[in-house]
Amino acid sequence: MFSRKRKETYRIGDIDLWLPDEMASPAIRSVLSSGNYEQQEAWLLSGILQPDEVVLEIGAGMGYISTFCAKHFHVKEVHAVEANPELIPVIKRNHEINAVDVAVYNEILGPEDGEGQFYLHESFWASSATFWEGSRAVDVKLTSFQERLDTIKPTLLVLDIEGGEVDLFDRIDLTGVQKIFMELHLNNVGRHATLKLFNILGAAGFHYDQWHSQNACVLFSHVDRD
Repeated sequence: MFSRKRKETYRIGDIDLWLPDEMASPAIRSVLSSGNYEQQEAWLLSGILQPDEVVLEIGAGMGYISTFCAKHFHVKEVHAVEANPELIPVIKRNHEINAVDVAVYNEILGPEDGEGQFYLHESFWASSATFWEGSRAVDVKLTSFQERLDTIKPTLLVLDIEGGEVDLFDRIDLTGVQKIFMELHLNNVGRHATLKLFNILGAAGFHYDQWHSQNACVLFSHVDRD
């Protein structure tokens, strides 16, 4: 019987996204086809980005948010970190399709350089550095988060790393960072870990910014930012 190949390119706002059919679970395909993929994040970011912004995205997924930021007239540079090696060709292809210049790194950010494991899920957005039932492990380069910060000197951090945000900022010098925009994963990490994250960022001078937060998408603003 003839089998028709499914759609692989989707239009989200003014951005074209490519995802090979074999990587598109039914849930992912549904969200992409609806045009709603990461639209809440993009809408909030549109009110956050400021002139000469240097963006470091951690957990780049398909490359939509890094593309969105790179197309924005306020943004000076965009750097995108993604641990899933299978998504790196997808990210680079989407940057190419949309004619944006983004530096892409296949790595996990942590306290020091080394090697780590990343767990791939059938739905790529559920993949994480924490084991899930049914996931499969791959070896991934581990890079010092502090080294990345010191080299790139971002003004804005954007994170969606399935709970990995809790321990990422422990004993990190965030000098120069003005805003941290992330998706929180309370269901994954629990109340105590979420409180730990708020306390770490609060001690570093960042407050919960209610004007640019919605549901699980939260902006932490430095108290002295412009």
